[in-house]
Formats: sequence, C-alpha cells, structure tokens
Amino acid sequence: MPRGLVKIKVARKPTRAWTLEQCCTAVKGTLQLGREKLRSGAPVGLFLRCWILLGYETGARQGDIWTLRGEDFAEGAVQWLQHKTGEPIWKVLSPACWDAATEMLALSHDGTVIGWSIQKEGGYKRMRRYLNSLGLLGSSKWLRRSGATHIEMRQPGKAKLHLGHKTPGMAERFYIDWSQVRRDIPCTPSLLE
Repeated sequence: MPRGLVKIKVARKPTRAWTLEQCCTAVKGTLQLGREKLRSGAPVGLFLRCWILLGYETGARQGDIWTLRGEDFAEGAVQWLQHKTGEPIWKVLSPACWDAATEMLALSHDGTVIGWSIQKEGGYKRMRRYLNSLGLLGSSKWLRRSGATHIEMRQPGKAKLHLGHKTPGMAERFYIDWSQVRRDIPCTPSLLE
C-alpha cells in the first residue's frame, strides 16, 4: 500500500441464515398455497417450492437458478456452468427437488425451469410476500447461505465446495451463519457462584 494512504475498515455484520426448521417451514408452506396461478399458468406453490428447493440444495446464485434449463438435469442431478466463475458445478438433488423441477419443466415453453414462469422482479416480489407471510426475515438469497450453513454443520469444511468458491475463506466469512454451526462455544466459569 502506498505511503500516506489509510485503509478504511468496514464493519461487517454477522452472517445470518435460516435454520433447518425455517427452511422446512418455507417448503411445506408452498403445499398450502392452493390453486393460485401466475399469469404464465405456473402454479404459485410449485414455482416457489421449486425455487426454494433449487436454491437451497444447489447453492446456486440467483442468476444461475433463473437460467437453469432442462438439458442441465439428468438422472436425479443438475449440472451447470456458473456464470460468475465460469466453472462447471454438479449437484445431486433430493426426490422432492427433482420432482418440482420436472413438473416446472413439463409446463415450460422455453426450456427453463423457473425463468419462463415470471419476470425476475415479479418473482422476487412474490417470494418476498411469501416469506413475509411466514414471518421469515431475509430474501431468497438466504437459500444459498442457509444451504451452506447446514452443510457446514454436518460436514465441516464442505461449504466452499457446495458454493463453488475458489477464494479461500469466502464461505466462512460471508455465507456461514456461525451462530448455528458453533454450538460448543467455550464459556468462562462464573465468578459469583
């Protein structure tokens, strides 16, 4: 760093993610949305369920989720090229996620899984209203960090692989909710007992 320049430190807030129970509530709630449909004809519940499951299970960025296509899916898995890094990534999907994606693809007129059903801004507003109705803070971006947090809880050190990061420490600094991961926090003994 050149002389005379001062590096300004920016205070970083702790990363927050939804708990496993909150994620389950979000998915199960989509089953209760009835027969309401988007203008495209896609059922609202199916659209939201597919988005939530894909975001959580794949750890894909929003832009990648909206552009996933039918040819990216095969044999219970999805493989795509990450737009940000240019690297391919492959994920095995749960049966529920696979079913939601194939149902959406069966309705799709352009081969995308959810991108065909609603414009992005309208989709973000629809998701925000849905999350608000459940009392959940955050946005659909929390799906990526929630998935990474839950992987880190079960398989320490694997969140980076789940997110497809190349930069060391990126997952640990910006994507993992350590309040959920670190359950054995050391405590000092009480001085007044």
